[in-house]
Amino acid sequence: MNKKYLTLTCLAAAFVLNPLFASPPEGKGKPDDAAMKKMESQEKKAHSEMKKMEGDEAKMKKKAKSEEDEAEHMAEKSKEKSEKMAKEKMEKSEKMAKEKSDMSDKTEAMHKEAGKGSETGQEMREEHSRKWWKFWGE
Repeated sequence: MNKKYLTLTCLAAAFVLNPLFASPPEGKGKPDDAAMKKMESQEKKAHSEMKKMEGDEAKMKKKAKSEEDEAEHMAEKSKEKSEKMAKEKMEKSEKMAKEKSDMSDKTEAMHKEAGKGSETGQEMREEHSRKWWKFWGE
């Protein structure tokens, strides 16, 4: 009987102590050193990737800002060029208007002279008002 109790006690102890010596299921329980090191290396890797992404993001922002500045500069340059062209066009039209008014003053003077004075005076005026390149009377 003593042997029976001893065998039974040993078997009971084996069943009770078995879970204590068994390794815990995957992902449950306290992690061991290898798992801790693996987790730390993953965290370091993730941290370095985050820093790299932040650096890339800063570079992209800087590049976008420089492109935006360049676009603004080009727009400003284009605006200045169009304003300059408009100013030149305005000056040219004013100059042509002035020349046209000068020409109309001369023609008005010729019309006023046409009916004045004697016939010989009119002939003399016509003779003197001929263009220099017209050598033969036309």
